[in-house]
Amino acid sequence: PTMHAPPSNVVLLRNVPSFLYDCLREWLFPCGPARTILWSSRKPAESTGAAILSTVLVTMSHGDGAWRLVSAIPALSELKMEAHLVPASPDIPLSSPPSKINDTALLDTLKSTFETFKKHGGRPKGSSEKSTPAPPVQPAPSSIDAKASAADDDEDPLKAPAVLEAVKAFRKSLEASQTVQQRRRKELVKQRLREAKERIRKGVPTSGVPPMPPPGGLPPPPPPPSNLPPPPLPQGGLPPPSTPPADTGRRGVSNLPAWMTNKDAAPSGDGPLAKKAKINKGDVLASIQGQLRTYVASQIKEYLGEEEATLIDFCVKHVLDEKPMGILEQELQGVLEEDAKAFCQALERKVVELVATASV
Repeated sequence: PTMHAPPSNVVLLRNVPSFLYDCLREWLFPCGPARTILWSSRKPAESTGAAILSTVLVTMSHGDGAWRLVSAIPALSELKMEAHLVPASPDIPLSSPPSKINDTALLDTLKSTFETFKKHGGRPKGSSEKSTPAPPVQPAPSSIDAKASAADDDEDPLKAPAVLEAVKAFRKSLEASQTVQQRRRKELVKQRLREAKERIRKGVPTSGVPPMPPPGGLPPPPPPPSNLPPPPLPQGGLPPPSTPPADTGRRGVSNLPAWMTNKDAAPSGDGPLAKKAKINKGDVLASIQGQLRTYVASQIKEYLGEEEATLIDFCVKHVLDEKPMGILEQELQGVLEEDAKAFCQALERKVVELVATASV
């Protein structure tokens, strides 16, 4: 299947008369707004009066406007102009636009405006839409003007001498008023302190404030009055005094075994403490040395294929010396490589199992 590119919005116009140089965008507006217009030649001088035909590349705002323009130009055969769509990629052919256009209003508008521009040699005189003149080129400012403008910009009105003098005078007056207020406040506080000292010295209580206690401290509280009546007795008199419980003869006798309550006595041969006292870690490790050596030999044979006596003795001695397994793992890295960690973990579990079995 043949691929077709999306509608192109670029149109190539040929045999365009020179009087449309300033008003081509306005003449093409009924088809759609044009983004850019590129002429193959410059605008001719008005004194020549010769009609120069040029090639123009027009980029419309939308592909529909480009299609309407390409379809309308062939219908206006009296203009002797050509219009062609310009593909975005030369490898993909464009879809052919319709050969005829049925919009008679569009054709009449293009034809009438073309005749008007041709009659007046371009945009009619007195038209409100005039070409916008290019803005005049401003000369580059010299270094002296640049420094003067920078000085004007840097000049701050707040730094004027009159403003600075006014600020200084205001600051002095503010400091003077604050100094007077601070002096008055200090004098008022001193006066009130003198009055309070005089009242305390004379023993006259201040308004709403209880008198100060004497220098010796607070006086002791007054004794309670002695003429109060005794509290009333309950109805029926006082209850009889309670008798203490009789001794059952079991007070001070514990129901625990004697080997648990007699702390000073040496542990007997049949108590749990005696068993614990007999347990020694070194003796336990020595007792499991044979089983441990058998297990290490089987593991070494499984990993290396043969029982290496030197390596077996090294591992058993490491366990009996109660050294950390991390050190053994580092020592076996060169022999067992990545299996050293698994070997040490299995050996540690076996040692714990053998020690637990031997301690029972």
